[in-house]
Amino acid sequence: MGLHLTPGFLAGFTLGGALLVLSRGSVITFFLALPGIFVHEFAHWLIAFLLFASPSSFVLFPIRESPNAWVLGSVRFETHWWSAGFVALAPGYLVPAAAWLITLYVTNLNLTGQILGGYAVVTLLWSAFPSGQDWRIAIRHPVGTAVLLCFCAGIVTTKFSF
Repeated sequence: MGLHLTPGFLAGFTLGGALLVLSRGSVITFFLALPGIFVHEFAHWLIAFLLFASPSSFVLFPIRESPNAWVLGSVRFETHWWSAGFVALAPGYLVPAAAWLITLYVTNLNLTGQILGGYAVVTLLWSAFPSGQDWRIAIRHPVGTAVLLCFCAGIVTTKFSF
């Protein structure tokens, strides 16, 4: 199953990316990026659940943090010294995998499906980067973060042999 980016997929990806950039800092971003925001927050919830960090809420409502900044979603969980880094950085390693799987699947659909798939993938990739709050938690709980970063570095060095 090879990766073949169709014009429809690329059009949806490009249009979605442009809309996300143009709407940055406004509540409109929430509505445009909702598929990615959902997957971002679900990644936190899933890893918190799997690591017994007791996820207790899953919020998908925008909250104004300052005149030009919004919190677009959140998940509450218990921060343990060994798991908080994994939970905080979960979108960074789960969301790109979801985007890759969607990309493999949607390129075989009709034009409308390809455009929507491209849009979905760009929203996933846009939301894959951990938020400022995610990084603050990961830095405060360095054990899980260090293990995760060493694991990722091992994959990169094995794959690309520097």
